[in-house]
Amino acid sequence: MNQSIYKAMRAHLNTLSNKPPIAYIDQSFSPSGVQYLREGFYSASPDHIAIEYGGLTDHRGYYQIEILTPSNSGAAAGMDKATLLADHFKRGRYTGFEVMRVDWVPTGTEGAYSVIRMSIYYRVLS
Repeated sequence: MNQSIYKAMRAHLNTLSNKPPIAYIDQSFSPSGVQYLREGFYSASPDHIAIEYGGLTDHRGYYQIEILTPSNSGAAAGMDKATLLADHFKRGRYTGFEVMRVDWVPTGTEGAYSVIRMSIYYRVLS
């Protein structure tokens, strides 16, 4: 995992206003029956763009945010949060990363929660 990219994406997530609680990677979290977010970070092996040493390295992967909404809250609550997050991570450059595209899809239920999985595809040239 590229820690600097992960930290930059996590920091950007934390600037979202009115965000629900977040279950961070490698930190204990106990849901309390309210909507919350769960993050994941997936990076591919870096690709070296230049033939010679000292060239650029292309880092790609995706930051996953799952929106877990109590099933009795109705589908609109999760969809509203997904729309807000997609706008927050819309395509463009941010501090420490560039968003290439954002996809999200409802994935069903997990216990008493409805789940929407959002994948934010990033690229960083260094």
